[in-house]
Amino acid sequence: MNGQEVQDVRLTKATILVLEKLLIRPEGEPVWALEICRSADLDPGTVYPILARLHERNWVSSEDEDGEHPGRPPRRLYQFTKAGRRKAVSALLDRQSRLRDIGVR
Repeated sequence: MNGQEVQDVRLTKATILVLEKLLIRPEGEPVWALEICRSADLDPGTVYPILARLHERNWVSSEDEDGEHPGRPPRRLYQFTKAGRRKAVSALLDRQSRLRDIGVR
């Protein structure tokens, strides 16, 4: 598999929430997982596996934070890849369209 290929992910409710939280971040501004947990009101046991799947399928990239972080390990920061952002926007728009078609808002 090409390292840049973006594979599909299953759009569970939790995955949709994580994607939405990542999408509200400006490009180039990564977010740490616990911030996603708090803003999406999801447990870390839900968010971390979703981020791992998104990373594995090349939707997001991740890196450890730079700089000083006394008394704690560096945070893992996540942000969309360019292709991952396009895929997320497309997947969420397609989902909204399907829901509208069946009368769900």
